[in-house]
Amino acid sequence: MSSLEWQHIAHVSEYIGFGLSLWINSTLIFLIVRKSRKELGNYRYLMMCFSFFAIFYSAIDVFVQPTIHIHGTTFMVFQSLETFGVPKTVGAALCALYCSCYGMTIVLLAVHFVYRYFAVCRTHLLFLFEGWFFMIWPCIVIGFGTDWGLTSYFLEPETPASNEYVKETILEHYALRMDQIAYVGPHYFMYDKDGKKSYNVVSCLGILNLMKIIGISFGTVFFCGISTYRKMQSQSSTATKKTRDLQKQLFKALVVQTVIPVIFMYIPVSILFISPFFELEIGAATSFVAVTLALYPALDPLAVIYFVRDYRNAVAQWLCTPRKYTQNIGPTPVSESTGGLTRQQTADNHI
Repeated sequence: MSSLEWQHIAHVSEYIGFGLSLWINSTLIFLIVRKSRKELGNYRYLMMCFSFFAIFYSAIDVFVQPTIHIHGTTFMVFQSLETFGVPKTVGAALCALYCSCYGMTIVLLAVHFVYRYFAVCRTHLLFLFEGWFFMIWPCIVIGFGTDWGLTSYFLEPETPASNEYVKETILEHYALRMDQIAYVGPHYFMYDKDGKKSYNVVSCLGILNLMKIIGISFGTVFFCGISTYRKMQSQSSTATKKTRDLQKQLFKALVVQTVIPVIFMYIPVSILFISPFFELEIGAATSFVAVTLALYPALDPLAVIYFVRDYRNAVAQWLCTPRKYTQNIGPTPVSESTGGLTRQQTADNHI
């Protein structure tokens, strides 16, 4: 498959991802507002933040229309300047913004798992998601995202050496000159005339900083996910049948919402970061990374809609009997759905 065909697939995926993200996340926001019970607590605001940000992320993806390319000892996220007629500095800033959205997404995902960990294992810490304390978490997400964006723009910028290194492959694969694109991306090392390897210290420090953010996010997700699962398992022997069923639902939701970002977020970007170290010539096929990143914002809310019983029932009722659904869009009565669960168990049923 040619580079232009890969690029076309990536751009089509971005439009499809935006359409699905807008539709599915808007549906989830509606369900959160109209079908959530008060026992859900502040987690509903966290879910809404994720949904609104997912729509924003997809919109940035469509607007920037990034192309991802690996060549030798470098990878680049670039935008064709002819698309919007912007100068190079603006184009590079837009590419950095796109990259920062990825950073914010994985950090926001980690915050979700922190809340679940607190709700099951450290209930005395749930106050950190209440009142003014709740604002800590958006600040953390924005802080890491800003770190990612500034690192991409200032530590992984376009340089004369990088331009000279990639100009032939960009012309060959995309029929574009270097003055027609803006990009960000590290150039790990170069070879001199004698074949001696020379590391680009600034680029390497930048990529280590980004890998730090990925490590913090993945480590948080892994620790909180395993700890939450073990806590639920330790309670299974003394739990009632209804509680055991609840724990199974929680575990399924936990597995799905762990597997989706691992497949669509962590693994593709890890391949992107590691390949240039080994000088793997993946070329335009690297666009599969852009495809997975474009589809993720639409996939994650599907797991929430399916595993939260009130949301799933509301969607089923809407699809099967739309007239009846529009007349009865309030939360499911507690007596019909909680089965006498305690407040904590009821909250866990939805998070």
